[in-house]
Amino acid sequence: MSLDEFDVKNAPEIEPSKLDQEFERFYHNTMPHLTSQQAQMLMARIGTLELLDLSESEVVYGANFDMTVEVEGLIQSVRAMRSTVMTPGGTVRNDVTPREMKEVVTATSTLMTLLMKSHEKLMSFDRQRRLEQTTIEVLQRLSDGNLRDKSGEEIVAEFVTLMEQGLDE
Repeated sequence: MSLDEFDVKNAPEIEPSKLDQEFERFYHNTMPHLTSQQAQMLMARIGTLELLDLSESEVVYGANFDMTVEVEGLIQSVRAMRSTVMTPGGTVRNDVTPREMKEVVTATSTLMTLLMKSHEKLMSFDRQRRLEQTTIEVLQRLSDGNLRDKSGEEIVAEFVTLMEQGLDE
């Protein structure tokens, strides 16, 4: 049997696109040298471009809803809006019109005012939720143990100890 007729063809070589090349250049040459502030700005800008589909990670409002995460997201939004009109040094970018600057300042001021007014309520809500969750966990742990051999004072002491441990975490 002769192999003369046998012809193996490799898949055609696909040249990387200029975008792929630019991404690789940025990833290998620039990203390792970013400061923490620059990395945060990059993350904020990626978020504002809506490049990622975050629909799967949507949180359903309920008992496990974390308001702190939402507030942090709002603060990131404010920073992202601000970075579209200002340089990291705090000066207005050259390509920004006074109207754009005014709109961003108004929007960020409104959002920050709302956050400041709501801060105390949000923190109280978060503390209350943590207290409730810890109480439930401690009562479950106590019910798993044998309480029949313990006096009321011993049960209360154990409850207080477990609550302190749970709230310190």
